[in-house]
Amino acid sequence: LAPRPAGAPLTAFLWGAPGSLYERFATTLALVGAPLKADRFGATPPADLFQRFRTPEDLESGQVAPAAAAQEWREALPARGVRPGGPLIDLLLWWDNSMLHVLRPHVPEGVLLVALRDPRDMLLDWLAWGTAAPYALPDAEQAAQWLSGLLEQVAELHEGDLYPHRLLRLDGIEDDPEAIASLLSQALDVRVGAVPPERLGGRRLASGHWRNYSRALAPAFAVLGPVAQRLGYPEA
Repeated sequence: LAPRPAGAPLTAFLWGAPGSLYERFATTLALVGAPLKADRFGATPPADLFQRFRTPEDLESGQVAPAAAAQEWREALPARGVRPGGPLIDLLLWWDNSMLHVLRPHVPEGVLLVALRDPRDMLLDWLAWGTAAPYALPDAEQAAQWLSGLLEQVAELHEGDLYPHRLLRLDGIEDDPEAIASLLSQALDVRVGAVPPERLGGRRLASGHWRNYSRALAPAFAVLGPVAQRLGYPEA
């Protein structure tokens, strides 16, 4: 990891897997006027490495060099309305630990904010409400396998402290705008105000609700059990 530049502006990346309710962090930041860029989910997204789902493969094959990828991201910022040297919270469409080859040496000023809940609650939420990101939802077991692999990367990132990051755990505060704002304030080291509860969206299933489906979704939850424990959640 390269040294963090002195006096670097706020540079954060916000991401969450399906069912994590990362949208509630993004909504809060947008409504309080934070420098959030959510254009990756809009009609005119930036054409940079974080937008292309093939980027991990391109990095692994050497088709894309990490330094060039970082430069591409920086060069796209002005067109996204980010002034030179200005603060930025970039809402990401996806995450893969291969991006650490880009961020560690070339974006040392950044911090990755990862929205997180019990993986079994995340799966249940994904099955019930879908997600804003363009992920196909196969059957529950296949979704659990994919989600488990993704969250294993989060666990690896966290355990190895591979890049400055914060795990934003929403368990128990999904519908609490004050608690959500407080969590963001701690993560960003700036004061973030709360938003009206109705602006967060409708109420979702409470934390731990997955246990009500422990029989119906037993095979899928068995897949997610190990990574749930690795991330600090109980076995049952």
